[in-house]
Amino acid sequence: EGAVAEAPNAANAEEELTYANEEEYYHWPNLWDRLQSQGWTQVRPGRQHKLLDWLYVVPGGNARGGQLGHDFFGSEQDVTDYVRSTQPFDGANNQFEDATEEV
Repeated sequence: EGAVAEAPNAANAEEELTYANEEEYYHWPNLWDRLQSQGWTQVRPGRQHKLLDWLYVVPGGNARGGQLGHDFFGSEQDVTDYVRSTQPFDGANNQFEDATEEV
């Protein structure tokens, strides 16, 4: 039927990424690059969230009608906290393990 669209930077998602420490792992530019490779997006908020500069939307999430803290997040810190709880730094291997499913 329809073709499956690949996430931005999907080719980079399979390469093994290593980080010197947890601070480097969660450093925003590094973290955002990984999340974009998993399909996260960044959008300008509408009137409903006018106090926020950006909304960070999870793969398959929707900033319009979605749930804050589940489908999208309102700050870099909220995204980082979410990732800390769902994709922890593996200090033994010093690497990011991509938790996305292949379709």
